[in-house]
Amino acid sequence: NSEISLFETNIRFMGSLLACYALTGDVMFRDKAAQLGERMLPAFQTETGIPHSLINLHTGTSKNYGWASSGCSILSEIGTMHLEFTYLSDITNNPVFKSKVENVRKVLKSLDKPRGLYPNYIHPRTGKWGQRAGHSTLVWREIDTAFNSRISTGAIVNTDYIDPLRFLQDVKNIVLEHVRSVMKRHGSIKVNTVFNGEFVADHMSLGGLGDSFYEYLLKAWIQSGKEDIEAREMYDEAIAAITEHMIKTSPGKLVYVSDLKYDRLEHKMGHLACFAGGMFALGAKTVENELSDKYMNIAAGLTNTCHESYDRSVTKLGPEAFHFIEGNEARSLKNGEKYYILRPETFESYFVMWRLTKDPKYREWGWEAVQALEKHCRVPGGFTGLNNVYLADSAKDDVQQSYFFAETLKYLYLLFSDDDLISLDDWVFNSEAHVLPIKGNPLYRPASPL
Repeated sequence: NSEISLFETNIRFMGSLLACYALTGDVMFRDKAAQLGERMLPAFQTETGIPHSLINLHTGTSKNYGWASSGCSILSEIGTMHLEFTYLSDITNNPVFKSKVENVRKVLKSLDKPRGLYPNYIHPRTGKWGQRAGHSTLVWREIDTAFNSRISTGAIVNTDYIDPLRFLQDVKNIVLEHVRSVMKRHGSIKVNTVFNGEFVADHMSLGGLGDSFYEYLLKAWIQSGKEDIEAREMYDEAIAAITEHMIKTSPGKLVYVSDLKYDRLEHKMGHLACFAGGMFALGAKTVENELSDKYMNIAAGLTNTCHESYDRSVTKLGPEAFHFIEGNEARSLKNGEKYYILRPETFESYFVMWRLTKDPKYREWGWEAVQALEKHCRVPGGFTGLNNVYLADSAKDDVQQSYFFAETLKYLYLLFSDDDLISLDDWVFNSEAHVLPIKGNPLYRPASPL
């Protein structure tokens, strides 16, 4: 009887139940997955069918995070349910699950994409990028101040806008009216303009908030036995736009994918985006065309850059985020970015790149990581994250993440396994590395038609 993440419940709990059913055939796992799916459905009961981020599985009430762009849903979350809900419908003969995620895709496909890119936020009420429904509530609000010498202090609080220019245009008359009023009474005025917060409409990312949406477009096509042409087309269009606008090469010749905020590149890459090397490679190898070599080169470049972020640290483990400034590339520049919390994304790309290219360096890099984990993260109770990868004796965070087992260790183990152990021809990995069968795999186990 509490609020939990719909997205995390799906990739962790639903994904693991479905994987267990595929691998064992035990209907208990299928039935539990169906029960969980039914409890998750109320999150989709919005004006557009775009689900909320948080749900109470006991009461069925749902809502979005308060911090997410004025009540918006998040691209990576709403787009990372297709594999699980499609498979759940196929093994239960209940089309409702598949219909929910197909509607989400329909809404996203119908929207105009700025430069072909998908912003990270969408409002479930309007179905528009990062916009709050309803009328503007812009008013001048007096604010108490501790400085007695101030005549008055006030602000216009933004709760509706995500576009800075539109906000400034709409507040202009309110500000001018207030300024004129003060000038009439006092003859002078001091104006400070401060933006406290962040306008996020035009934030595009292949890291957190965006990442697995793109991954699931590609994998939905693969999971369907390459029958879901719409998914592949949406993936190809999105990747072409990402390649044009967000893939960059540093002065030191490192390939990286940068977040894009209000038309400005951040020249920073997060660890979460390190899965992208494997995704680019999987996309290139599953459709051979004139772009395949280009995308494989990007895949290799991104994976190399993520390895460099590890290799340039004292612990040989990668920071949460790293920058690309000449003379200081693939390194974290802020204390709040120097931690490592047992993340798997770099090892995921090593695994996929090894399977698809057989270049031995990916196993060599994986073994470096195993040794670093053993040396710096193993403790008597298990494994822990590090507060600072640039310190040999970094303080530990005393947290063993569940994805360390589901993803990190799994990808490292499979990196050194034979190709027929969870073959990429038969299985797709969900965003938590739980394995789901591809149509045609005998373990797909579809339900008999009613």
